[in-house]
Amino acid sequence: MTSVLPSRPNLEYLKKQAKDILAAHHAHLATCCPVLRHLHRFKASTDQEIFAATVQLADVQFALAMDYGFTTWEGLVGHLQNRGSGLSEDSARALARLRKGGVLAKLIGGEPKSISGGDGGAFAILEIEGPDGRFVIHEAQVAEEVDRLNRQKRVGEFLNALGVHAVRLTILDADGRAFGAYRKLEGRPLGSDKLSSDELKSVASQVGSLLVRLHEVPLAHACRVLGLPDLEATAAAQRYRLGHDWFNADAFERGLATELAEDRELNAIWEETRQGMAAYASYPRDLVFGHGDLLLDRVLLAKTPEGYRVTGVNGLWNAGLVNLYDEFLRIALHDNEEGEEEEWAILQAYNLLRRGQPWTVQMGPLKHAVRAFWFYLAHEQAGEDRKKRLASAKYKQRGW
Repeated sequence: MTSVLPSRPNLEYLKKQAKDILAAHHAHLATCCPVLRHLHRFKASTDQEIFAATVQLADVQFALAMDYGFTTWEGLVGHLQNRGSGLSEDSARALARLRKGGVLAKLIGGEPKSISGGDGGAFAILEIEGPDGRFVIHEAQVAEEVDRLNRQKRVGEFLNALGVHAVRLTILDADGRAFGAYRKLEGRPLGSDKLSSDELKSVASQVGSLLVRLHEVPLAHACRVLGLPDLEATAAAQRYRLGHDWFNADAFERGLATELAEDRELNAIWEETRQGMAAYASYPRDLVFGHGDLLLDRVLLAKTPEGYRVTGVNGLWNAGLVNLYDEFLRIALHDNEEGEEEEWAILQAYNLLRRGQPWTVQMGPLKHAVRAFWFYLAHEQAGEDRKKRLASAKYKQRGW
């Protein structure tokens, strides 16, 4: 079993640990034997056979590196240097794998200028700036995420062919692990700059047009892009329905009973939301090919002499078959007034472009969906976070 490094490891700590193991070997203490059995020559040796052998500090360092999941002492030292730069354990290990065989250098065009990282569930995430630009790199840490990376690659290629400027994912193999890497798109996230009413109208129209192009992709074609047999479309429609996995009214009501009893306004909103969500059992479940996670900051803008232009979209990890209202739920999820004008303008632009079509988004169902999602988040939280989520559930967007 691989040992786990301390939360804040440093080289001096590991050097001392190696010396302590060597001293334990000289003293014939059995505590040193599990680590030393990482050495090939001791793999099947008894404790007494290990004590009888000559062991150098370099041998112990090599065995200790293997005990922590590294193939060399130098690899472990490099990992500590990465951790020292602020990377998480998983991100630092991912970076070490990328450096092997020059995989990282080939991708970014040389040595990194800056590195940052974090963890995204089943992904270790790195953002690295190199001579050839700034790159985002995801390491798939479980087998299912390799399929997800390949799906993102196909979706990105398809969207670019469709005229939607999206990230182009490259699949890399480094030290036996799968990585997805892409160059960051140019532009500032929507919401970063204060837009005039005319600028906002133009941007919203561009985003609305982009969504219309996605949502008009025939379902059979979308299944081929995603690598799904056409037969799975019907089954997918049953999974991707509004509130499919996050609205359990009875459980929420029990969990939030105290707050609902003490706050009449909140209780009234809860009842309205519960009734609205219950009506979705017979509500049309329009399945579309969509972005799946289109928060405002996924939309990138550039200011040109002619005005603001949408330069692209990123964050394709949830792209695929989505319920139409789930698509717009992401856009509408703000727990305060910041971003309200942008989201409202996008919804209006989309509805204007789709006027008379069956996929026009109705505000009533979306309002209930937004509120239900905040009730769901409140149910999952505690303390101040719980209060914040419930305040968000009470918040009404302008125009509803």
